[in-house]
Amino acid sequence: MGIYNDGNVYGVLWNIYDDDGNSTLNYDIKYEQKMTREQIDEVKKEYDKLTLEQTKEIQIKFYTKATTSYEPANSSSFMMLWPGTYLMLEKLFLMGDIVI
Repeated sequence: MGIYNDGNVYGVLWNIYDDDGNSTLNYDIKYEQKMTREQIDEVKKEYDKLTLEQTKEIQIKFYTKATTSYEPANSSSFMMLWPGTYLMLEKLFLMGDIVI
């Protein structure tokens, strides 16, 4: 039993927090379909606007579609956030696709 994602990226969310734990910058975009190269490039443009200090403090999550075996009668997929890393985001920018 568990929650299983389909491995595709449908969007990106990142937060940057100050020393007091307050969110100072939030970026959030998601799509109904797997992200295209053009959409990934748009996210990269926003990421490139961040300072070096901000990129060190970033917390990244990816939108993916998931299903659960906890409710077998409800087998439809749903959108959820999956934890990510800076390296996963860089790979997405470089390769145009990742499996999460």
